[in-house]
Amino acid sequence: MTKVDPTDELTPVQEIEAAITLLRVARNFLRSSGARRAGDAVARALKSAEGARRHAENKELSKVVCELAWAEAIRRMEAGDATNP
Repeated sequence: MTKVDPTDELTPVQEIEAAITLLRVARNFLRSSGARRAGDAVARALKSAEGARRHAENKELSKVVCELAWAEAIRRMEAGDATNP
């Protein structure tokens, strides 16, 4: 397990991945100790966190794509190429 320094600047995806790691550990300990229902509850939270990670990854990707599109539009405008791609 990777140690996380709370003073480090983390992206939302990295923060969620850290939470997922901790949830997996908690689920495994709960189930191995016989706390099946608690382990199942943490497993549901884990699925939710994995969905949040996918959402955050898509949000980051969308931001990058948008920035690239704007950069290309500005480049074309500066080059005098007003045609659509």
